Parts: sequence; structure tokens; C-alpha cells
Amino acid sequence: MMLSLFSYLLLGFAFFVWLGSVLFAVLGRYYRRTERYAPETKRHFNPNVLVILPCKGTDITIGTNMLSLRAQLYDNYRIVGVVDSETDPAVEYMREAGIGYIISDKRYNKCSGKVRNLLSVFEKFRFYDIYVVVDADVTAATDWLSKLITPLSDPSIGVSTTYPYFNPVGGFWSEVKKVWNFVGEGMMESVKTRFVWGGSMAFKRELVDKELLLKMSSAVSDDIEVARACKRRGLRIFYVKEKIACVNVIENFWTFMEWANRQTALSVSANRKLITYGKFIYGAECLLILLGVTLPFFYGPIWFILLIPAIIKMWAAYSKSQDNRLLAIPISIMVQSIYLYNITKAGRMKSIKWRGVEYKLYR
Repeated sequence: MMLSLFSYLLLGFAFFVWLGSVLFAVLGRYYRRTERYAPETKRHFNPNVLVILPCKGTDITIGTNMLSLRAQLYDNYRIVGVVDSETDPAVEYMREAGIGYIISDKRYNKCSGKVRNLLSVFEKFRFYDIYVVVDADVTAATDWLSKLITPLSDPSIGVSTTYPYFNPVGGFWSEVKKVWNFVGEGMMESVKTRFVWGGSMAFKRELVDKELLLKMSSAVSDDIEVARACKRRGLRIFYVKEKIACVNVIENFWTFMEWANRQTALSVSANRKLITYGKFIYGAECLLILLGVTLPFFYGPIWFILLIPAIIKMWAAYSKSQDNRLLAIPISIMVQSIYLYNITKAGRMKSIKWRGVEYKLYR
């Protein structure tokens, strides 16, 4: 009798978790479709744009990346690189690409290196209509800049951002990183979960006010502060969904996990509620996969139905991948447990390390 009661409880719990997961997926997709917004863009929008390129060290295709910034179809823009010193290896690549650069101001010593770079540029270059920030690991499509700034012609939009497609140049964990990143792409599609990606963002000059400069002077993350400045002014964040910013990656297990934990820690530092939500969602997803694989052997094949959410994720990973699509299918299941680990680990992290420098997370 106890075994029978346990069985009913187990099956009931499994069905409850499955129903919640399916409803979450269906309603989330419906909501993303109904809330899509087309900005009221101006036909002859030609603002004066400053593209800021913060650099520290080198990336695997840094030379190609810098040349891609020089090859934009939009013509009314200037690129300025920022480094901490003349000895930074990125300086040589900027010179070869014909990109001018400045040395960051060491007075900004309470913030991260990238934020210091941006503050240094804001101080020296004050009269541009739009500021664009791009990371040195981004290979930009030729229409990247024009597509990024066009939504800003709408008065209700303060920030425009893209999201990277990680191109796995080598290694299994590069493939994992590509699929892992799809969850962020999904978040971008909804205004409720949308954020600003600092690797490719454009924002209006009016956002760079005294309050933003003050907040950034002690900040670790530039994109979080820009997003907050946008919301303070009652403006919207626009997501350019086209894959116009590509990041070539070569990862092993350790470098990938360090990166994934760091990215997750930055996200939850901006909103601690994400820890609870993340543990619940990814914990439920992992449990469904486990029950969907084991219960059919005890209670019949009907319980393979529990794998439907996993199949949906497999299809999404397959459709979003531009290469090695079949490999993305099993990885999409594997990353559910990685997400759960990342969110658990990030909840305990008090600091992050990036290129040899440790930054405290202020909460």
C-alpha cells in the first residue's frame, strides 16, 4: 500500500512539474510573439556616432574583428580604442587597423577596467549624438552599426543592443558555450527579461548624465548601469535580433566554466531574484529529464511524455545553430544541469576574475 501511495505521489508530482514546464514554454513563446515592437524609425537618420572599443590583451581573431569595425556601411562614425597602457598587446592591432586610441584615466580606480575605459572616453569625447560600445572579441557584420543605431531614432528608445552568436572555432566546450548562450538569446526576446549586452550596445548621449557617471565610477558592469540609466528616464531597450555580432571561441572545460560562472554572477548581482527563479526552473528541467528517462520503465511508455519539454529545447538548439546542428541536440540537454550549477555557484560568489584582475560584486 505504501509503495502504491508513493507511486501515485511520484507520478502526480512528475505530471505537475511537466504541466508547469509546458505552460511556461508555450505562454513564454506566445508572450514574446505578441509583444514585438517595431520602432518608429526615421528615414534619414544620420547621427554622429562614436564607437568605443575597450581593449585588454588580445582575442583569437582580434585583427579581423577590428577590420570589421572599419568596414561598416554607415559612414558618419569614428572609432576610438581604449587601453590601460601603451604596452597592451591590443595596441599593435589597433595601429595595423588604423584605429586611434587613448590611455585610460587612472583616476577612475574604484570601478572595473572596462568601466574605467568608458569613463575616460566620456570625459574626452562629449559631443557625439550616440555612443556605441563593442568588445574586441566581436566580429561585426558590415551592417552591424547601421542596424544597431537605427532604432534610436525612435524617441521612446534609449538603448539598442544585440546578442552574440558564439562561433565554435575549436573544441567540444566551444560547442557547449554556443548552446549555453541560447538561453540569453531567449531572454532578449521578451521585454520582461531583456537586458543590455555590453559587447554590442548603442545609447543616446542624454543617458550619459551626472548620475550615470557617478554610478559607473564604482561599478563592475557597464551594461547594467547603462540599462538602469535608460529605465530611470523611462526609455525602452530595443533588441536587434539579427545575428550581426559574432564571437569566435576556443574553449576547454575550465575556461568555459570560469566564463559561465562569471556571466551568471554578473546577472544575479543585478537582480538577486534570478537565483531563486533559476534554481526552480533549471532544477525542474533536470528533474523532468531524469523522470522522463526512468519512469517509463516502471509505469509504462506513456511517461515518455515528460520528455516533451526537453524535445522542445532540442529543436530550439537545432534551429538556432548555424553549424554542427546535430551536436547541439544532446548538448541542449546537458546544459540544463550546467545552468543549475552556474546559478547555484553564482549565488555564493562575492567577486569575479577577468584577465587576471579580481572585482568585488557590490550587492
